[in-house]
Amino acid sequence: MNKIRSTLWFMLFTGVIVHMLCCTSLYIALTYMAKPDRNSNTNETTTVALCVKNAIDAENYNSTLSPLDHSANITRGEFEWTSDEVNVLRSSFTWFMGPAQLLGGMMCQRYGGKITFTLSNLIMAVVSLMIPFGAGLGIKVLIMLRVLQGIFGGAAIGNSANMLISKWVPPNERGKFSTVMAGLYTGTAFSYFLHGWVIHLLGWRAVFYVTSAIATMWCVAWHFIIYDSPQEHPYISPEEVKYIEKEIGNSISKKKLPIPWRAILTSTPIIVNTLCQFASMWTIFTFTLYIPAYLTEIHGFAAHKMGMLSSLPYILETLFAIVFGYLTDFLLHRHILSRTNTRKFAAFFNTIIAGSMFAALAFGGCNSVYILSLLTLAVMLHGASLSGIAPNVIDLSPNFCAILHGIQGFITSSAGYLSPLVITLIAHKGRGIREWNMVFVIIGCINIVPGILFMIFSQSEVQPWNYATQQTDVEKPDKKLLKNHENGNKMIFK
Repeated sequence: MNKIRSTLWFMLFTGVIVHMLCCTSLYIALTYMAKPDRNSNTNETTTVALCVKNAIDAENYNSTLSPLDHSANITRGEFEWTSDEVNVLRSSFTWFMGPAQLLGGMMCQRYGGKITFTLSNLIMAVVSLMIPFGAGLGIKVLIMLRVLQGIFGGAAIGNSANMLISKWVPPNERGKFSTVMAGLYTGTAFSYFLHGWVIHLLGWRAVFYVTSAIATMWCVAWHFIIYDSPQEHPYISPEEVKYIEKEIGNSISKKKLPIPWRAILTSTPIIVNTLCQFASMWTIFTFTLYIPAYLTEIHGFAAHKMGMLSSLPYILETLFAIVFGYLTDFLLHRHILSRTNTRKFAAFFNTIIAGSMFAALAFGGCNSVYILSLLTLAVMLHGASLSGIAPNVIDLSPNFCAILHGIQGFITSSAGYLSPLVITLIAHKGRGIREWNMVFVIIGCINIVPGILFMIFSQSEVQPWNYATQQTDVEKPDKKLLKNHENGNKMIFK
């Protein structure tokens, strides 16, 4: 990967981190913004974490809990919101994310990934700055701000990345380049760590001011550094442009093509990929929205310690995703596995193996060491998705990868409100260990079942409808292009 493409990777990676800082800031701050439910039987401003309370009641605190340093008292904030209001606020970010992703895919297709990503992160930064003020005006205003953030946040992140990768990155390098989306994990980890300490030192309002400042600085850098295609870049060498054009071949059209909606919506590889993407989003949303509360309310970790412990799985997930990306590209370059089986190999780790570990969390109870160890390992293995199901979409259709991501986003973003809904139904009488065990089993099943389907039905060759033209519904690709992709056409191990 040369210097200019490395710069693109770095800017995409950090842009995804900025996106996650804006997304997760409220989830982390919320525990310290809201007082206990005003409809509850207690008027205290602190509660005792469940596992800590159980241990104290049993007079066996030191032996029942792990040797980790816990904080039994959870400090609450200034706003008197009911638990139902808080649940609505948690899910509001995702309400219109689906339609926004579909429209964002069309916008990328028409205007390019650069401007779409710029506007997305910039508007999220401005809204972040308004959140402390909006909270003071009432929870309805805060919900409206989060809806607005979700609309603009959902419009760009994956759509822009896929569009830029399809134009800049040869097929056999997309495994490691797709690790730009590891910024989702790094951003979550950095958010837990940064926001935990900011809350601890400066209070919850400072979280949103810091986030807005970081996002704005990134937008300025992105605008002046990044270009939509190699042909537009003023400093790239002619040799590099020729290399990229040769490796990508004719899979990228130089003219606007009509979107083959029927072929896309009935494509079996797209359907199974979408199911896996849904499982991935369910996992991400559930852990992002609720793991900070789980570690605080059940295991009793203070804000700054919760931040560090919550961030560790995502740091390891990022490192694993990057290493695994290089591994899958190595397998492709050496012709050890076909492209289809390389994507299946990666997907096996992040769906079936990681899903089994998520389900096994149900057996952890109050054993913090068991919970944190298995949680860390499961989340780490989930990073293999960036070398399997993520680049698989670009493999199938480089021309329409942005709109494909938009369609998938329209469907998979429903996990953002279905997950809180399911958890609310499970925990309508309280979030105890039994309820959390059910949540973990559901996460496991939602990952394992699509993983099995992906093993059976997925493909990675360019689909015929990728070449749709105005004159004919499907135009036959040239032989040179098929040769470039024949690595991934076989469904057997080489």
